[in-house]
Amino acid sequence: PKEPEFSISETVEPTLTGYELSEGNLLVLDMAKYRINNGAWQDKKDVLIIDRQIRDALHIDRRGGEKLQPWYIEKYIETPDKGMAEFIFEFGIEEMPKEDIFLCMEEPKSFELEVNGNHVDTDTYEGEYIDIAFKRIRIRKELLLKGNNIIETKTKYNFKTNLEPMYLTGNFGVRTEKNYCVIINLPEKLEIGDITGQGLPFYGGRVRYFFDIPASSKLLVEVENIDAALLVINPDKDNKAIISKPYIIDTTGNDGKLVIDAVLTRRNTFGPYHIYPAKQWGCQPQSFYTTGDAYKDEFVSMPMGLLSSPKVHIC
Repeated sequence: PKEPEFSISETVEPTLTGYELSEGNLLVLDMAKYRINNGAWQDKKDVLIIDRQIRDALHIDRRGGEKLQPWYIEKYIETPDKGMAEFIFEFGIEEMPKEDIFLCMEEPKSFELEVNGNHVDTDTYEGEYIDIAFKRIRIRKELLLKGNNIIETKTKYNFKTNLEPMYLTGNFGVRTEKNYCVIINLPEKLEIGDITGQGLPFYGGRVRYFFDIPASSKLLVEVENIDAALLVINPDKDNKAIISKPYIIDTTGNDGKLVIDAVLTRRNTFGPYHIYPAKQWGCQPQSFYTTGDAYKDEFVSMPMGLLSSPKVHIC
């Protein structure tokens, strides 16, 4: 877009006073120990790699884009169970959540579920998370422990089995330690810069930033460095979007307040989580199955949020 033309009398850096998230934060569970048919437990691995290893062991075709569509398989293809698979996912809690959290998973009715040895019903769920495929299962806070927590799942394995990462969502922060996640408190204040190191390594909703600015009848808002799908300036008033460079837009009179919504992407939410380097030319199915130097055992995140402080040009 063409940069607005105004006579600028002063440029200031606004004061960040607070933030809000448009949805609950999340923690990714994509690494698990596993065993087949009550055999020996295998070392922790990426669940997408585990799926391939189980299918190979049980002589089930691997999943892939060239395979039949799920609806066709459901209607026309017999898919007998070939074995039983069990999984152990682990995460830590440093600061206990103040309310119940939710486990989001695909096809929960196909799995038995325990949290710290307690049975959790998978026949009922409370809505969906982002996509209709992810069902929200309430995990009562009384089931959670300070320190290490264990989620165990068990399922009969066949061609239709969907083994995918799971997600914990709720009002908490997250710290990653290589490929292990720890629940912490959300930050009281969010600093300008990458949010992934501020308790939000997988967050992909909106981040609303609140700023104090000088009162003016006309001003320009400029942001030099962002990593988001778009910015929305004063969403409850001007509701103007910045979607491409130059990241600058005019806004009307204000009461000394500026609100910027950074509408993030779901790249860190749904992965790929272990591809290296994080920034790639694009994302395709093979991006989730990298090996060698292109794979890191720890989580690899893309920067997200307002990476530099906005400038306010007073006209």
